[in-house]
Amino acid sequence: MSNRRDPLPAAARWPALIRNVLPALAGFIVLAAAAWAVRDVLREYRYADLQLALWSLPPMRLVACLVLSTAGYCVLTGYDFLAVRYVQAHISYARTALISFVSYSIGNNVGFGNLAGSSIRYRLYSALDVGGADIARIVVFCTAGFWIGFLSLGTVVFAIEPLPIPAVLHFPLATARALAPVCAVPVVAFCAWTALQREPLLVRNVELHAPSWAVLLGQIAVGMLDWTLAGTALYVVLPADVALGWGQFLGFYLLAVLAGLLSHIPGGLGVLETLMVMFLGAHGAAPAPVLASVLVYRFCYYLVPLIAGALLLAGQEIGRRRQALAGALAPAVTGAQAVAPPILAITTFAAGVILLFSGAAPPTDARLGWIADLLPLAVIEASHFGASLAGTLLLLLAHGLLRRLDAAYRLTVVALSFSITTSLLAGAHFEQAFALLLLLGSLLLARERFYRRSALLNEPLTGAWAAAATLALLGSIALGFFAYADVEYEHELWWQFAVDAHAPRWMRASIGASTLAVMFAVMRMLRPARARPGAPDQNDFARARAILSGVAETGGNLAFLGDKSLLFNDTGTAFLMYAVRGRSWVAVGDPVGPENEWSDLLWDFSEMADVWAGRTVFYEVTSRRLDLYLDLGMSLFKLGEEARVDLASFELEGKHNAELRRVRRSLERAGWSFRVLSLDETRARMAELRSVSDAWLGEKTTAEKGFSLGFFEESYVAATPCAVVERDGRIAAFANLWLGGNGHELTVDLMRYNEEVPNGIMDYLFTSLFLWSKGSGYRWFNLGMAPLAGLDEFNPSSLWSRLGRFVFRHGENFYNFEGLRRYKAKFDPVWLPRYVACPSAWALPQALADVTALVSGGLRRALAK
Repeated sequence: MSNRRDPLPAAARWPALIRNVLPALAGFIVLAAAAWAVRDVLREYRYADLQLALWSLPPMRLVACLVLSTAGYCVLTGYDFLAVRYVQAHISYARTALISFVSYSIGNNVGFGNLAGSSIRYRLYSALDVGGADIARIVVFCTAGFWIGFLSLGTVVFAIEPLPIPAVLHFPLATARALAPVCAVPVVAFCAWTALQREPLLVRNVELHAPSWAVLLGQIAVGMLDWTLAGTALYVVLPADVALGWGQFLGFYLLAVLAGLLSHIPGGLGVLETLMVMFLGAHGAAPAPVLASVLVYRFCYYLVPLIAGALLLAGQEIGRRRQALAGALAPAVTGAQAVAPPILAITTFAAGVILLFSGAAPPTDARLGWIADLLPLAVIEASHFGASLAGTLLLLLAHGLLRRLDAAYRLTVVALSFSITTSLLAGAHFEQAFALLLLLGSLLLARERFYRRSALLNEPLTGAWAAAATLALLGSIALGFFAYADVEYEHELWWQFAVDAHAPRWMRASIGASTLAVMFAVMRMLRPARARPGAPDQNDFARARAILSGVAETGGNLAFLGDKSLLFNDTGTAFLMYAVRGRSWVAVGDPVGPENEWSDLLWDFSEMADVWAGRTVFYEVTSRRLDLYLDLGMSLFKLGEEARVDLASFELEGKHNAELRRVRRSLERAGWSFRVLSLDETRARMAELRSVSDAWLGEKTTAEKGFSLGFFEESYVAATPCAVVERDGRIAAFANLWLGGNGHELTVDLMRYNEEVPNGIMDYLFTSLFLWSKGSGYRWFNLGMAPLAGLDEFNPSSLWSRLGRFVFRHGENFYNFEGLRRYKAKFDPVWLPRYVACPSAWALPQALADVTALVSGGLRRALAK
């Protein structure tokens, strides 16, 4: 990283603080209020009552809940099935069902399923060659189906069997019948739009056509059935003394889940429990059995699908290793491997929660007695304490897994192996050990996905993740207080060691887990602050020049313009160029340096942007390692194609190049000549070069560009050899050269001429350069990019491709896109794609606007011509 730092002022950090902390703080407050309400309701009950309610649940009710949950997830696949038909994509139901299940199994645990699962859908559908705009339509369609189903079912249940409102709420209405028309209005409006809409609706640059009536009716049916099965799965495990009919309960379930969604707490955790305990308690149900029922429901409807999704991804990983990938996008878009880290991070976090809560809950006496007969008390005590520490460690490591850290992977493997052992030794928790073993196996299969060699403490921890870890730890402590409420506190409890001394054992484990969490927080706070690099200095240029000497590609020479910051990796063997415009942190090109160093640089840059609440954008990246950009959660859009001339096969002879030969001979007979100036000659004739450059700018009535394009700055031009076209010893045209390492590639940056040159001077310059480069031993000549070229081959049905093709063909008033592509094509180049990577299709317009402003020095200058 640049030696000089340009940290933002403290005031500029507030947007990042607000963006990262406030949502987590709001969720924390809601959950704390819910926990306080549950505590108040359960004040007269003990942990034994909750445990008894769990064990008293008839097995057939548990089976019914599992069956209904399974049926619910099968119905959820209907959203994606209809969405795929809506966008007219040709994907089998089996593949669609897999994508749907994985998306919802994660989304239901993280939060609002359709939003949380959108990035997962992007990766999995893009692996099947579905365009970005079509994926956006699928997400919108599934979200609409989710709400249409909610409102349609609400209309029916609130009208036919309205929910009675308890008098304790002092609500002016006796029932919820008035909610029926409130739910019906949006449904009727949506149906009317479907019937009357003829033109597509544009929503954030995504065109939405009205669905057919068959698709609409299917959407409503799937949505209603989805909500009905989800609510019924909870209804079948409720205690028998609930004085509420099935239809009335469905109405209340809809309102409770809605409250959970609005709270932004993952899965509505705590909110659903609080409302169920309070509301059903007003209808004759005891709080402890109701809470037990909700816990069973969460196990069946949330945890089991999440584990199943992780196992499916493990199977996908096994299958992936048996396949050879080919093609430009093949390394990038294997869907299963792309979403494996998020699922494994979530399941690892869940494993930590299970270990903490298991340590807080009293063990089964029979199992503990059996263990006590086999092992010394010291082993049992140490195992219990170690399991709680391991649980806390898993909460913290899970975020590292999400960031693909190698260190987090290794520590998680160790922590899980240790947890399996302690689960067995602390109380013979066979089921828990088996679940941890499955997670460990899945993690081992996905070893390749955790490749980043970065310090664990250097990774920015999001406010939401920190709040979730804190809540999990506090929740386990709260469970311990609830479970041992009948144990009177004494100082001597800390030093009681006995097989049946469960409360002292929990107290010591809680202190150990809390201490570990505090130590982690303190170590993070003491780490050096991350500052934003400033403008590069001469030392940075020297480091960049040393790296470029070993790199075949030439794009890294843009670093020497001095208008971009440079981010170096820790070993100083690679760097990345970027600039900031508004909230957009835009890196130009791939990282420069060995390919195995790219990943850490890309993650470092993304995390630095996150710290400052920025939007990460990668501009003009190649197809070499698109998988790295997808791992960062980026969406890919083709910008155009880069032309590279194969110098080994370039010859002027032959009918095809007859015109080039004619121009060359004609100009040479007229006294024009070509040569390449050395660095000393370039410096000596700088005034002539400046004069030619000024004349060219004046003729084009344009200003200098920047960022991804070079500009005339004497120190920059003096550092590169220049190819010139002369007559009578005077320079009339020039191009400065970028030379790649190892004689692999050569290209030009500035290409300028004055008013004296005849027609064909650029043909002469390029032809002479090709021959000179070939004679100097270079393999490729890079002609640069043709913007918006080749979009027919990249998701041709997407809105971006269609818009790009239109501008390419009809945008000559702004830029001669088609003419530039035609000119480069006459040299028979090899065309390679170039992409822009940004967070989503919706972020693309702003990202491109910011890139345009960086290139032109502001949007006003970009539009001036």
